Amino acid sequence: MPETIRLTALATFILLGCILPASAEFLTGEQIRTFSVGTPFEVRRLGMRAQLLYAPDGTFRTDSARMSGSGTWEITGDTICATMVPRPRQGEQCFTLEAFENAALRTSEGVVLKPVH
Repeated sequence: MPETIRLTALATFILLGCILPASAEFLTGEQIRTFSVGTPFEVRRLGMRAQLLYAPDGTFRTDSARMSGSGTWEITGDTICATMVPRPRQGEQCFTLEAFENAALRTSEGVVLKPVH
């Protein structure tokens, strides 16, 4: 039995190593601007799917089947901060972005932003 547990743990470790990126490539402020502003993204969180767009004028909009939201964004250093006006997540949230697989970005909260082509 203990051997089975060890083999299962080893197989899980190897599998995760193949799926997850080897190291995070965090974006600089300029890279955040280049790769995210004006690019429509699909966002999945807690089983919900939404569309997200950071517009060049410093505003953003997110739309899903159940709700919509909008607000403003700004980049300070290597962090992007978004302030949502109406719900669902009212108030300012700041996060870093890292390059993720298949041209996607991942926030420091673990949310994956997939570019919509």
